[in-house]
Amino acid sequence: ALIHALNAYENRLTGDRLETRAAAEASFARLMDRIAARHGRLVLACDDGRIVGLMGFVVEEDQPFIREDVRRYGVVTDLVVDEDA
Repeated sequence: ALIHALNAYENRLTGDRLETRAAAEASFARLMDRIAARHGRLVLACDDGRIVGLMGFVVEEDQPFIREDVRRYGVVTDLVVDEDA
């Protein structure tokens, strides 16, 4: 439901998002694949046992010409909070 709400919100900004439940499910599946492939995490915010927010986070690695000690960095891939929360 949160990804569905995120797609609808982004569609109001860009006009290019599908707002169907199937599109939200596909988006969530792709997010989980990206998280798994890039050693990421899905962070959930809960209120009285109800999920009210989520954030996708992955670790990326920059180009080889960047110093090795600063080459890895984190990226927030998705961030959404239930409007009622």
